[in-house]
Parts: sequence; structure tokens; C-alpha cells
Amino acid sequence: MKIVRLFLLSIVSIATHLSAEQVVPYNDRSRIENQRYKFSSEDRLVGASPVVPEWPFFGRIFKTLSHGNIELQVISADEGFSPLGYVGNSAVYWFKKNPLQLRDICSLARLIEANQVIYTRDRIAGNLTRETIDFAYLSTLDHYLRYLAPHDLEFKASTQKQKLMIRGARSCWDDSCYVGFEIGLVRCAQDVAMITVLTSAEAITLSGKQDNVQATDSRLFKVYPDGLISIFNQLLSEKSFGLERNDQALLIGDTKIFINVPLKVDAFQVGSVSAFMVIPAPQQHNNKKIIQALVGDQYAGLAVGLSAGFSWHVTSLVNPHCFSSAQYSFPRVIARRVPRTLQRIVSSDTTPIVTGSDVALSLPLGASTIDYRAYAAFSTPDSTIVDFADQIVSMNMRRGPEVTVQLGNVFQNVLFKNLQLDASYCFKFKANDATGANNSDTGYDRELAVANSFSMSHVLSVVASYDQTDTVGFTAGLDYTFAGRHCLKEVGARIGIFGVF
Repeated sequence: MKIVRLFLLSIVSIATHLSAEQVVPYNDRSRIENQRYKFSSEDRLVGASPVVPEWPFFGRIFKTLSHGNIELQVISADEGFSPLGYVGNSAVYWFKKNPLQLRDICSLARLIEANQVIYTRDRIAGNLTRETIDFAYLSTLDHYLRYLAPHDLEFKASTQKQKLMIRGARSCWDDSCYVGFEIGLVRCAQDVAMITVLTSAEAITLSGKQDNVQATDSRLFKVYPDGLISIFNQLLSEKSFGLERNDQALLIGDTKIFINVPLKVDAFQVGSVSAFMVIPAPQQHNNKKIIQALVGDQYAGLAVGLSAGFSWHVTSLVNPHCFSSAQYSFPRVIARRVPRTLQRIVSSDTTPIVTGSDVALSLPLGASTIDYRAYAAFSTPDSTIVDFADQIVSMNMRRGPEVTVQLGNVFQNVLFKNLQLDASYCFKFKANDATGANNSDTGYDRELAVANSFSMSHVLSVVASYDQTDTVGFTAGLDYTFAGRHCLKEVGARIGIFGVF
């Protein structure tokens, strides 16, 4: 009987196996593999809680199919770093030194110091042998520009910026990449003033200097009642600067468009690679200001760049990341001040021959005419400080290539769930700017115009982000430039809201 029962059960099993679908155990590998494809890559990524460092928007890791961000930034800079790396008022960034000397911005003062000019009244017709360096020295011994040439002129400058940034990115081409943009409305206020005040003794000495030996009293006292301030203002008015030194602007800043490609390992995103284009802010032609309020990168043209970033998840408190980008700018025709070279070449003949046309001295700042010595040979720019050059020139200029490297760590679920803290260090470097060959005029010192235009900075950043819901979150952060060369010592704060749209 048992044998018959066993036989019948075997027949039923075989029939069931042949007629019904094959039954797969619940923990069979094929079931697990099939189950994986019931969820999108986005779902798996969200479930795995990926590390999302606070990289620049064009290179960040996106968790959702679409991402939008509105951010308000406030940036302030009262100090800056010189090209040699020392800290001073932010004027040291703009002028590359602070204080300046009057000889730096006034070619006439420099030529008087070099004994290359004399008063026309001291000339004797046909007696060129008299016009020696020693005679030029005696002729201008009491000129106030000789007295002021080595005098320090200290400047105080500050920069304030507010930015309203709007950013967005959308997944495209079956989630293979993201396409996005970044645009902002920027307000910039730039304040600058010459703050040097002469001591009582210096003021008395200056007022006693005569620019005309035939005068019975000091022209300085009459023409320049505020002493050094009046002379400085008159000097800049001769260079076509406005009396109002401060400047401000409210314009659309630099705009970015980009393509971001996620980097994944087994459907888990560990980084991104992106390519971007920067459309520069409109150029401002406000060259009557010593320092212009710039809403975008200075002298920037259309630019393209690449970036790559990687992050590693270890624990909730250990999530190191690395991000780098490189950017190249194309030439752009701009209007800016460029030093003009004053040059005379004298031959070594028995009767010297002067070649090169004389450039009229437009800054005598006095009643008596001052002229070159008959056979003076020299070559000097009208200003060794580019921003104080006499002339505005339309020139072809290219901003130097830029490289950025950012290292940091993300702390997840700090204090409570969904609160993330990203602490990072960022190094930025920009090479020297370059000029093209098609200047609108000859005789300008293009090399001086871009000398020491490189920049490097070291920035510390702390950014907190909080996911309020599955679709909305908030960010807040601080940025501090603590070291560098030829850069502003900026302090910045930002607050924003982001979400899915």
C-alpha cells in the first residue's frame, strides 16, 4: 500500500512540474537580479543615501531627475593680498601696491626727479650746452612735484557684493546626463579714496614751494587750497577721471550653461564629470572711475571649462571628497586704461639727433611752461600703476587660464536626520592675462598692462544643508579667503532653497 501511495505522489509531482511554471526559491539569485530592475536608478540612488558634497552647481552630484536652486550671497572685502602675498587694505589688490608714490602715477614728477625737464623761461636761445642734467636740477629744485614725487599716497578701498543666483538642472537622454544653467543678478558697490593727509610741517613746506619764481606769493596757496588733496584731484582731472571716486552697478553677472555626466559604480553615484561654458557679464565702460564696480570676472571673455569630482562614503561622519575644474577664456575686445610710453632716443653723433616724436606734457599743474631738455633721452610710462594711466585704449585681451581644486568632508545626519555639513578647503589659481596684437594705437605698454595679473587664493568653506521634505531643502554657508596672492580677502555668506521642479 505504501508503495502504491509513493508511486501516485511521484506521478502527480512530475505532472505538476511539466504543466505549471517553474517555481523559483525566494532567495534565488535570478529573483534578486530581476527584482533590481523593478526600481529606477534614481530610486536606488535615493535609497542608498549618496554623499552629496557642496561643489559648484555645474559639477555637483544630483539625486533627482530635476534640481532647482535659488541662493542669496553677500560678499564683503575690506582687505586684500598683494602680488607678493602681504595683507593690506583691498587697494593693494587693485593697484598691486599701497601706499603709492606720486611718481608712480605722474610721469612729470618722475621726469623732474630724473632731471630731464626744465622751465622754458630758463632757456637761452641757441645755448643747448647749458641744458645739462645739473641745470635741469637747478631749474626745478623748488618745484612742488619734485618735493611730492617720493611722497606716499595711501588709499582705502572696499568692495560689497550681493548676488541673487538662480540655478537649474534636468536629467536628459535616458538619465545619462544633466543639462543645466546658472544665472544671477549682481549688485556691486566699490568705494575708494585717497586718505593721506600732510602733517603741519609738510603742509607749510609744500605751500612754500614755487612753481614760478617770478610769482610774489605761492600759487599752491591760491590754486590748491587743500594742498595734497587738491593737487591729487587736479592730477586725476587731467587724466579724465571724474571727481566722484566711488562706483556701483546692478547687472546680470556671468552666466553658465553646462552638461553634467554622473559617474556610477554598480548604480551608486560616486562623482561627476562636467563641461561648461561661461557667458561673461556685460562690460562696463566707466573708465572715469579709479576702480570700477565689476559684477563679473574682470576682463573675462567667453570661456569654456571641464570639471571632475569624486566622493567616498565610509561612515556617516567620514565622507571625503575631491573636486577640480579648469577654465580657459577666449580673447575679448575691451576698453581700459593702458600706460602710454614716453620715449626719446638720442644718437651718439657729435651733434646728437633726437628720434621719436615728443609727447606733450599735459600735466604742468602751473602757469610756467615745463619742457624736455633739448637732448634728453628717456623711456618711461605715463603711469607705472595701470589704473592711473592717462589714456583709455580699446584692446584685445584674454583672461588667464584658471584652475580650482577643492578638498573636503561631508558629515551626514549631524545632530538630527537629514542635516548635512560640508567642510572644505579650496585652492584657486589664475595665470597672467595676455594681450593681443591689434591694439587700437601704438606706443602703449601692453606688457605693463598685464604684469602681475595672476591670482591665487586659499578659501575655507562650511555649508549646511537640510532636506525638509522629499522635494524641498535649505542651505546656508560661510566662505573665508584666509591667504593668497593678488586676491581680495573676501568674507561671504549664503543662504538658499533647493528642490525638485
